[in-house]
Amino acid sequence: MANTQSIILVDDHRIVRDGIKVMLLGLPRFKVIGEAGNSDSFFEIFSSTKSDIVVLDLKMPGENGAVVAEKIKKINPETKVLILTAEVDELLLRYCFRVGVEGMISKESGKETYLEALESIADGKTYYGGQFTSLLAAPSNHSESVKLTPREIDVLKGFAEGQSYKEIAAHLNISTRTVESHKNNIQAKLGVSTTADLVKYAIKEGIVL
Repeated sequence: MANTQSIILVDDHRIVRDGIKVMLLGLPRFKVIGEAGNSDSFFEIFSSTKSDIVVLDLKMPGENGAVVAEKIKKINPETKVLILTAEVDELLLRYCFRVGVEGMISKESGKETYLEALESIADGKTYYGGQFTSLLAAPSNHSESVKLTPREIDVLKGFAEGQSYKEIAAHLNISTRTVESHKNNIQAKLGVSTTADLVKYAIKEGIVL
């Protein structure tokens, strides 16, 4: 019999976490050992209780699933990651693929798909739903790069890696007010208004992995 695979569920919707737990009832191969609604809560669990598999929502408050997946792989490359998403966000999904997640499925998938994905990655394979396979195989649609200064790129990289204003300021030896000023300038140049948009741009341009 295959070894039991420990799982941490990370999704800001409790109903999703509860639904997955119900699906896994009676399946001795999988055991949910923790659950979290955001990245901060997850890393509190993960710091003391490593798991075999993390089932991870792509879009949630705070750090998105792509950034969380990258951190998981840096902390413990052996931990397998299954990304759940309600929409096809090309940039974030490509980012997940590049950092080495083992699986991606739609939240609209049925029980059979969830279980097939978990079984596959537990067996050391990858599992990408059909729409993700075709997306990842297609060439990326890049727009022309906007000219950013070296310091603006440093600040952008900090935000893309999930750092706070204070952390970026300390790392670059500048004030948080200066970080904010750089961020405003970057957003103006890119024509975007949210940190999530900055992360997407950084991924698309290869500023972060």
